[in-house]
Amino acid sequence: MVAGVLHVTWAAAGGLDIAALFLAGGVGGTWSARHTVRRATPLGAVLPTLGSAGLAVAIALPSPVVHGCGAVVAGSGVGLTCDGDLRAIGEITTARSRSEVFSAVYVVSCTALSPGRSARAGPAVAHRPPTSGDASPPKNR
Repeated sequence: MVAGVLHVTWAAAGGLDIAALFLAGGVGGTWSARHTVRRATPLGAVLPTLGSAGLAVAIALPSPVVHGCGAVVAGSGVGLTCDGDLRAIGEITTARSRSEVFSAVYVVSCTALSPGRSARAGPAVAHRPPTSGDASPPKNR
């Protein structure tokens, strides 16, 4: 899908998309330092929604410019929200429990990003062998 929007045929197009999101997330986290926690977190919550809307428009129109802008806006919002949330947690925890709380946040965040299925469960879609062209399955050799 990303390759169609960006008008490229090489396989790294999806990686480009993820790289843009992560780079923008880093910029958003840095930008968060200029805002108070009370401002960074809500602003960061709105930006991914706007960026996602931009990405949806980019898919509908196949526009690389809108796609890039949507990725930057969404990634910046993720960075703002993440940094704002961690600063808010740091403010309300005691120095004794802060490392435990941040460890729990890390574990929960990584769990939320992990796939829902077990890796041992196999592929999500059953593999079908290629057909021989006449819609019949290939002959066993």
